[in-house]
Amino acid sequence: MQDQSSARSDSTPGDYVRFIIPSLIGVFLFLWPIADGGATTIPIGILAERLRTAIGEYMVWGTTTIFVSAAILTAAFTVGPPRLAARLPSARALFTTTPAWLVLRCLGGLFASMTFLGLGPEWVIGAETGRTAFIDLAGIIFCILGPACLLMPFLTDFGLLEFVGTLMRRPFQATFNLPGRATIDTLASWVGASSVGVLVTIRQYESGFYSMREAAVIATNFSVVSIPFVVLTAQVAGIADLFVPLYATMVGIGILCALVTPRLPPLSRLPDRYHEPVGRRIHETVDASVSRVRWALVQSLDRARTAPGVRRMVGDALQAIADLFFTMMPAAMTI
Repeated sequence: MQDQSSARSDSTPGDYVRFIIPSLIGVFLFLWPIADGGATTIPIGILAERLRTAIGEYMVWGTTTIFVSAAILTAAFTVGPPRLAARLPSARALFTTTPAWLVLRCLGGLFASMTFLGLGPEWVIGAETGRTAFIDLAGIIFCILGPACLLMPFLTDFGLLEFVGTLMRRPFQATFNLPGRATIDTLASWVGASSVGVLVTIRQYESGFYSMREAAVIATNFSVVSIPFVVLTAQVAGIADLFVPLYATMVGIGILCALVTPRLPPLSRLPDRYHEPVGRRIHETVDASVSRVRWALVQSLDRARTAPGVRRMVGDALQAIADLFFTMMPAAMTI
């Protein structure tokens, strides 16, 4: 990491533009609450809903195809001939797994196909079981995670997390024993969608900015529920007029849990070990010779200079989408 004085002298107007414009786009897409059809949501949520509406009845074909493909490919690469895995190393990394995950993905493919065809017992294919998990809920999650993966770099890769993390390091670390940059995770989850918060956490862990313990604490305590979902459940329950006290109570309970559960097993027993391929990359220490705001800006500009280009952003996004769709979703929906 270059020292503070060189970072200041090396900064150009282009660095400021590269930091500010993408970061503002990320804040608008993932954190800015707006009204849509009488409900409060965020732009990425509106985009996901429009996408789901556009796909319409073809959604069932898409979700079923993904789950069945995940089962077949996982079985082929995990227990199939070694020459297949050797010939396709990228696919091998994606589909080779442990016996437990193999069973879950195969069950996902089986249950999804049974639900699609309407063949099998009601506890598998019923409206409250198979159809909810493998068609309705899966379709919503796919439509959220797909655009979110493509647009997430605006929020994470252009210096916003460095800026907020430096400013919030002391209060967030003192309260939750977490890095200041985790503030963005909490906002993305509480304001937008819990799946977006999880996606931010995964990306930060794999980039070396969260340890294993920190990522687990954030995912289990802060990626809980979103404002749009609380609005929906309040309307269904017939207590829409009590939304403010309802949501305030949920936030209070969430904060209390976030204070207590990380200090209890199993979260307390997880090591502060970073993702091995990249190691630790987080540096939130403030230079005592400058103001905290100035140092936050220096860190943000440094990050913006090394932000990925369009090709890399799209490539990383497609890899993340494949990982979530074909490896995580079949197991999650089966469970």
